[in-house]
Amino acid sequence: MSLKELQQRIRELEESKGWVNPPDAKITFLVEEMGEVAKWVRQSRGKGLSEDEKEELGFELADVLQHLISLANEFKIDLERSIQKKKGIDYTNFLLPTAYCC
Repeated sequence: MSLKELQQRIRELEESKGWVNPPDAKITFLVEEMGEVAKWVRQSRGKGLSEDEKEELGFELADVLQHLISLANEFKIDLERSIQKKKGIDYTNFLLPTAYCC
């Protein structure tokens, strides 16, 4: 699934559920979820995470991604295009890069 497709799916999900929130609420949700990710990262320091803990961290990261995409959708920002333009890389066949970081 491309990032563009994921954005569309999240847009459709929010519309079907009636999840209408202003941008300031969306950024608050995003920051709250980032706090959850930070807790898991801090907890893993020096000992790693069990498979169950990794799954929980994955859920929190998925929440972060959902809220980030929701915020982008609010402002009609095509994230896939933004990534391609900013980094000059063609990500059309990938959701996110696997061997590339910011």
